[in-house]
Amino acid sequence: MALGWLTAAVVPLMLLHGDAGPRDTLQSLGLASSLGMTVAAAGLFVAVRRVWGPQAFRGLGRTTAVALGSGALAAIAGRAIAWALDPHGLATGAAVAVLVAVAVLMLCAVSTWVGDNDSARLVMAKIRLRAGRDDQGEMTT
Repeated sequence: MALGWLTAAVVPLMLLHGDAGPRDTLQSLGLASSLGMTVAAAGLFVAVRRVWGPQAFRGLGRTTAVALGSGALAAIAGRAIAWALDPHGLATGAAVAVLVAVAVLMLCAVSTWVGDNDSARLVMAKIRLRAGRDDQGEMTT
């Protein structure tokens, strides 16, 4: 995992030069972060498999397919909303950004609930536990 964070930190230093503008800087940071977190995720995958065994990844294929599909669908929908509303100015841009974020979040949640109900139920159970409620809606002590 440290290699992932190191990748995220070092790659921009290697890619950027003194004359890099804001666009190049942001693109380098984004690419380096994505690459670094991918390296870290691979390390976590190997570590979890080593400690908990292959049964820890039961359902991973379905969950991955649903996550990628819902992410792509949400990205397309978010882009379409932003394009259709075509905001001009800071205030309208911020309002559209919030609208797009809510729409994308809801679309991802619904598509995950429909496509991977088992994982969605596990997430909801964790949310209830953190909120201090058990399965019957009673407060836990």
